[in-house]
Order: sequence, then structure tokens, then C-alpha cells
Amino acid sequence: MRRRLVILISVLVVVVFAVACGSAPPKPTEKPKTSQAPMQTTPDLVGPEAARTYQDQANNAAKNGDWARAEELYSKVIKADPRVAEAYYNRGVARIRLGNNESGAKDMKMALTLRPNLEAAFVNLGAAYLATGRLSAALQQFNAVVSKQPNNLEAKNNLGAVYMRMGQYDRAETIFKEIIRQDYKFVPAHVNMGLVYFYKDLPQLAERVFKNAEKLDPKNSDLTANYGYMLLKIGELSLAKVQFEKSLRINPNNASALTNIGALEIMLRQFDKAQAHLDRATQIDPSNPNTWSNLGVARRARGDNDGAEAAYKKAIEIDPNLAEAYLNYGIFLEEVKQDRKGAIAQYSRYWQAAKNQSGTNPRVPDWIDALK
Repeated sequence: MRRRLVILISVLVVVVFAVACGSAPPKPTEKPKTSQAPMQTTPDLVGPEAARTYQDQANNAAKNGDWARAEELYSKVIKADPRVAEAYYNRGVARIRLGNNESGAKDMKMALTLRPNLEAAFVNLGAAYLATGRLSAALQQFNAVVSKQPNNLEAKNNLGAVYMRMGQYDRAETIFKEIIRQDYKFVPAHVNMGLVYFYKDLPQLAERVFKNAEKLDPKNSDLTANYGYMLLKIGELSLAKVQFEKSLRINPNNASALTNIGALEIMLRQFDKAQAHLDRATQIDPSNPNTWSNLGVARRARGDNDGAEAAYKKAIEIDPNLAEAYLNYGIFLEEVKQDRKGAIAQYSRYWQAAKNQSGTNPRVPDWIDALK
């Protein structure tokens, strides 16, 4: 009997940070003493003029969601003029978007060293802490910002996001309601409020919030991705697919939507489509272990056993506590590789990680005994 694989879906808690600080170095009063070769053909120009050109190119890449290109160009800004605090800040944003959260945090700290009053960097440093699971550090960072700037809605939204990640839904709800009272059109608070209601087992209220938010911003990719997430969780597969497709029409680089439509396509046994979406998701956000575990399932279904094994290992490398990845890898080793010893090891790790969680497969100990 074939074991049942676990398909993982991902929620996107909306953490707000600015995409690009537009400031560039002030124009010099004298012509900089650098090469006068054309900027577009000389990759290593230095000085304020070069930094300004690279910054404009980088900001355009960021606006288009090309975070890898943005990171590369912001690095050129820094090389051209290491004094540009905004370049460190913006590169930090790009790195966080690419899943390089520790590097992103370092860039935010450097931006604050150069410009101690760069308020957005305080918010984004907290976002980097949140992305790496350092919830206490994120909580401290956002509380510090909000205490000094009670009208900083970005920081306040992110503070609510931390409480949501901690499972403190009532506190998160209070914060999001306060933001909405301050600025009804601040859509990220509506999106996160919808997630809070869903987690509190109030799906009808959550749906109402999502639909209301959609009226405020019908082209918000994160909103539609999270609405699709909720629909997928409650088993409305067709409606979820509509939302994921809409999210990707708005932003083809929405990694959460790509991961979840890939998961949905696995459920529908559309493995070619699933792999295409999941491959794309790993290119945009290589730090999501759920995406890699699902990619392993899709690759296995398409006969790419080496690729499947690599994907399972990557998921476990990113999150050694992801029980479902151990389970899927164990099933792969048992059924595809006929590696009984390896399967036992992965099933045992699954059971160790999942035995106290809800939804744990209670038959796994029996599988282990049968393989011994």
C-alpha cells in the first residue's frame, strides 16, 4: 500500500516595508574624478554620479519585483559610493525578499550606522528578525518604534504580525483594529485581520474582511493570495485556484501564490503545472521549506527521483523541525529507493518532531515496526 504524502501550503502574513528609499548621494559641486566611460558599459564605476545611476536602475528592478537584479545593482551603488545609507537599506529589503534574512538584517544595521535617524530601517530590521523567526527580537524592535511613533502604521502592522505568529490572536486583532481606525485604507491591516479571524475559526468573518479589502485595493496580490490560502484550507479548491491565478496576474513573482497553486495542482494531480509553479517559487524565495517539500512530491510524480530527493533534503536543511518533510522523504526512501534503514530514520525523525502536534499521522510507529 502506498503511503499518503503530505502537501504543505503557506500563509503570507503581510509584513510591511518600503520597497525603495529613493535618496541618492547629493550631486557634487565638482565633477567627480572618475572614468568618463559610458555608464552602461562600465560595470565598476565609482563616485556619486555612478551611484545615482545604479540606484535608479536598482529602484526600477525593485519596482518590477526583480529582487535578484535589485540586489546586484544596490551592491554596485555601495561599491561606487559606500556612504549611501539608502543603498544598504534597499539592498537589505531585496535580500529579505530573496530569503537572505540574516544578510538583510546586517544591511539594515549598516544603514542605521550611516543614518541613525533612518526610520524605515528600524522597521525593516524588525521585519528581518520576524522573517528569521526571531520573534522576541522582532517584538522588541517594533515595540520600540511604535512607542516613539504611535502613528507609524507600518511598524504597528508588523507588531500585530509578530503577535499573530506567536498565536496571540486577540492582541493582534486589537492592533489591526486600531490601525484601521487610524487609516481605513491601510490594506495590510485588513489582510492580516482576515487571517486572524481565520485562525480564530471564523472563516465567514474572515471572508467578509478579505472581500472588503479587495474593494479598497483590487490589485493587491498578497490579499488575493491569502484569500486563496483560506479557501484552500477549507477545501474550496476551485475558488482557491481562481484567487491564486488572480494573485499571479497581478504579481507573477508572488512566491506564496506560486507555492500554494503548486500545492493545489498536486492535489489535482496536475504535476507538470505544479512543478513549473514550484520551480518558479524556489527561484523567487529559496527560503520556504514548504515549497521545497512540495517540489519533491511533484518531481517524484514526474519520475525525477534525484530531483525529488534533492528537494526533500533542501526542505529539511532549511527547517530541521519541518516534520512533514521527514515524512515525505521517508516515504520516498521506502517506496522508491527501497531503503528500509533510511526510511526508518526519516520516519523516526518525523515522529520525534510531530508526535505532540495536531494532525500527526498515528500510524507512523507501525510503519517503523514493519520495516525493522
